[in-house]
Amino acid sequence: MSSKTPIFIISGKSPLGDPGGYPAYARILAVTLTSLGYPVYILAIGKKAGIEKKEYGEIHIFNTTLLKLFPFLHQLALAGLPYYSFIFAQEIKKIIKDKKINRFIMWGMGPWAFPGVYLTLFPSHAKMDMISSYFTSTRHEMKGAVDAIRIKDYGIMPKIKYLIVYEIVARIFNIFEKLTLHFCNLVVIHYESSKKIIKEGFQVPDEKIHMFPWYTETFKREGKRETKSKKYPHPLIVSICRQDPRKGINFIIHAIKILSKKYPTITCLIIGSGSFYTFNKKLAENLNITKNVHFLGFVPDIAPVLTEADITVVVPLRQGSSALTVIESMSYGKALVASDCDGIPEDITNNYSGLIVESGNEVALAKALEKLIEDPILRKRLGENAYHEYKNRFGFEKMKSDIKNLLENNIKA
Repeated sequence: MSSKTPIFIISGKSPLGDPGGYPAYARILAVTLTSLGYPVYILAIGKKAGIEKKEYGEIHIFNTTLLKLFPFLHQLALAGLPYYSFIFAQEIKKIIKDKKINRFIMWGMGPWAFPGVYLTLFPSHAKMDMISSYFTSTRHEMKGAVDAIRIKDYGIMPKIKYLIVYEIVARIFNIFEKLTLHFCNLVVIHYESSKKIIKEGFQVPDEKIHMFPWYTETFKREGKRETKSKKYPHPLIVSICRQDPRKGINFIIHAIKILSKKYPTITCLIIGSGSFYTFNKKLAENLNITKNVHFLGFVPDIAPVLTEADITVVVPLRQGSSALTVIESMSYGKALVASDCDGIPEDITNNYSGLIVESGNEVALAKALEKLIEDPILRKRLGENAYHEYKNRFGFEKMKSDIKNLLENNIKA
């Protein structure tokens, strides 16, 4: 039994089988902490409830009554933040009682640190230190969604829906996030853009904020679906992201439409599930480019796709930090076209490790893609430089050292 303080990671969605940045971050955080000798428990929402032991910790998955009544909330887990946070807080209390824990650390992914508010206001017998890894705010993200939903692409109803969410729901969540950041002992960030968002939006003092690079790696998530071995023509363009409107997939689709006039066999794979999956497929149908744009949905193992890709595309309108898929693309040495959104330019240098285009500009995106299609030498150079940058900045040992110093210097046992 480790003598180190147990750490409870709250990831929202499950790192076992769910897509997205929070589950991926929670997994690598757990891997890092267990390598440092900390006992780790991960609490998340999933389709199948239960406890699963992995080499990086004990994972507690909850398929709550709310999820059973409204399965679509699995795609919008954050909508149930107050309810799920209460469930997570109760589970933490149960674990620390059963295992006779007298001190613990609760580490949440962004607003998923909210269970710590419950545990602060209604404490157990154990002493708690509260940490949140923060990337953006709900209002910041939602503004990107509102801006990305063009009526000509999706119709009027999605626009109205997200305007309501932005004006009402996001304001409510702003209160939850303000409470969360107020009660946190430490706030971990990885980008200057994230620091600006939380300082301006929540007045978080500098002494709480700790910034260092993070590490990521592609891993196979649980799921029945395997990556298809179908051969696509090269150069192959790939976009991997959750199909949230702020991710700008509609602009990718329009860019492919522009390019299809000159390159009739151009192929773009769009990988990821999400609330706008059907909307984006319909948009491609309306533009008559279904032979050029292929929607693969959720792919548990993206490694084969990234290996095959010649060009990757990441063009969100709002991100907060950089994007998981930016770093994944760098790690595979791929030529990347990315938007000038938030923290992305902190990772990618234009014309050196990728091409940066204006957010929400399909014409500029099409021109950048055409530049890479026409110039394989440029693709190779950008990919090699991106991989070099990745190796220099995003090593596992670097993240391990930074987290070790963070905990030893700021959390008193």
